[in-house]
Parts: sequence; structure tokens; C-alpha cells
Amino acid sequence: MATHSYAELEGLWIQAGGNPAVAPIMAAIAMAESGGRDIMQQGQPQATTGCGIWQITPPQAGCQDSLTNAQQAVAKYNDQGLSAWTTYTGGQYRQFYNPGVSPADASQVASMASPSPRTGCCVWSAGSFCMDGLIGWSAVVIGAGAALVGIIAAGRAIV
Repeated sequence: MATHSYAELEGLWIQAGGNPAVAPIMAAIAMAESGGRDIMQQGQPQATTGCGIWQITPPQAGCQDSLTNAQQAVAKYNDQGLSAWTTYTGGQYRQFYNPGVSPADASQVASMASPSPRTGCCVWSAGSFCMDGLIGWSAVVIGAGAALVGIIAAGRAIV
């Protein structure tokens, strides 16, 4: 399962054909929906299952592939607008919204968030952060590489 940074999410949105002006909001929605992870979640609105970074409902083929899910999100946005995501209409995206982050380009998105052979470790091409011993915790990486601002795990700032 890939976990993407805010910059990577913006880059995926743009790579998938999304409007660059909306990329910061869509990255924040993805963080609110899935923590930037390619996951399948039960119990989404109307008791459906959400899939992928942008929690597309109903799940579509390939929804756990990052770029495919981004393309599905772009199509959903083009059809329904931002109101298609309850994390937008409910305001949950606001805690993640950071329009000052520069989007990762396509080559960075392809090489980042590759799984490490070590259990519980995430490795990015711009640096690494390992969560060994924190298996099962959720973490949000704020920034990337030299621009790392902090890491929040289990609701506590740890970097």
C-alpha cells in the first residue's frame, strides 16, 4: 500500500489531468479521505465502500492504483464538483489544506512512497522516515525531504 505526501497527491492530481488550481484542495481531500493511502474502507457515506486515495464510491476497477484512482477522482470532480466528497462539504479537508506546497512532478511521484523491505518503514526518494515499532499507527508527513515540517503519529507531533 502506497502512502503519498501532500506534494505527491497534488502531482498525481495534475498528472491525471486535473486542474492545477484545484490540486491543493484535492490533496487535502485525499488526506482527509484516506491519509494519502491506496486503501479500501467500509462504512463510507450511504454504507458503501470507498476505494483508493480519493475514496471513490462505488469502487471502480484499478481504484487502488494511485494514478488510476487520481484519474477516477478527476472524472468524478469534472462530473460532480467538490461536493462529491463529504470531507469537502463537511470541512474535514481544511485541517490538511496547505496551498503553499509545490506539487511533486510526475517523475517524483513515480519514485516516491515505494515500499521498503523493512516492516513498518516508508521510504521516499527525498529522504526516509521509518515507523518501526509503531506498526498500526497512522502518521501524516508534513512536507518532504529538506522541506519536512513535521510528522504527526497517533495525534502527537513526533518530529
